[in-house]
Amino acid sequence: YLEPEYYCSICEDRGMNGASICSCVDKLYNKALTYELGSLIKHGDESFERFDLNLYSNVPDAKYGGTVPRQSMEKTFAACRKFADNFPDVSANLILQGDPGLGKTYLSACIARVVAAKGLSVCYESAVAALDAYEQQKFCRDTAEGEEASAKVRRMADCDLMILDDLGT
Repeated sequence: YLEPEYYCSICEDRGMNGASICSCVDKLYNKALTYELGSLIKHGDESFERFDLNLYSNVPDAKYGGTVPRQSMEKTFAACRKFADNFPDVSANLILQGDPGLGKTYLSACIARVVAAKGLSVCYESAVAALDAYEQQKFCRDTAEGEEASAKVRRMADCDLMILDDLGT
């Protein structure tokens, strides 16, 4: 009863492991980023388990060269799931493209949640907001907006996974 009980046995709750930041601080930081992530993603309940492939037609679509939408989405879904499950040991980039309403944002949110659940940091931004932060950082250096933008740019540059949504808009 006289011995202290530490949350982290590595740093004994000091936050430092020798000269570097302890892994427990990184986990707390990633948890905070994941909390922020929840406010950026539309519904908050996005998951691969909730993704419904039955929403996609099983009839060939002449608009897309006779491909079957459900079969295309099954391949896309499998690629996204594999990317999330194997991150960070995967290709550095994944691009989802297609018409509005096909599920690109939903699948990217699913990826973000799986990666964040692993304790890795994820930044999820619209392309417009990300580019705006870089612009504010460059042109508003000595203002409060510039400082806030600089912090956002640093967070985007330092995260394990950066997701840019609506890149084509």
